[in-house]
Amino acid sequence: MNQMKPARNGLEKPYFLTELIGARAYLHGKKIGKLTDIIVVDQGKLAEVTHFEIGRHFGDPPLVIPRHSVQSFSPREITVDIEGPESYVRELLPGEVPLRDYLLGKKVLDIEDREVEVVYDIRLAVTSDKVYVSDVDISRYGLLRQLGLRALANRLSKRNGDIEKDLIPWSYVQPLPPNWGR
Repeated sequence: MNQMKPARNGLEKPYFLTELIGARAYLHGKKIGKLTDIIVVDQGKLAEVTHFEIGRHFGDPPLVIPRHSVQSFSPREITVDIEGPESYVRELLPGEVPLRDYLLGKKVLDIEDREVEVVYDIRLAVTSDKVYVSDVDISRYGLLRQLGLRALANRLSKRNGDIEKDLIPWSYVQPLPPNWGR
């Protein structure tokens, strides 16, 4: 769960989006669905996570849970504290961007606008009370994580020690248009 001690710089362990997608979501100990996306609001240099989208069973519409209502999260589970899940069914507002839907697997230009790269994963920085997008991952390790081979990706990246070279800081990502919400 996301109850780790902050490091000296105030940051906790980073997560990759593909590690979190599919985590079981619980409300008062009862499973209510799985994490299907993370919603951010792009603020230029930073994109702050504002909501978690929880997909539900039997064709029920997804829940859009505010970050402050998420008690803890990890690659395995998310615990939320809300009253009446039905009040969290809504469409996304203008400016709210679902990371998985709009960035994973999409092509982006490099810094010189020359080469086209594919975003395989997105790294999230967790502080004691907020979550931000820190980098987009264009590495083969990100591709392995996206394919569900997280353990292999982590082992290879630790052995090679070059995971940072294929991360593009969010501050270099061109701001997303305000109408990118669904």
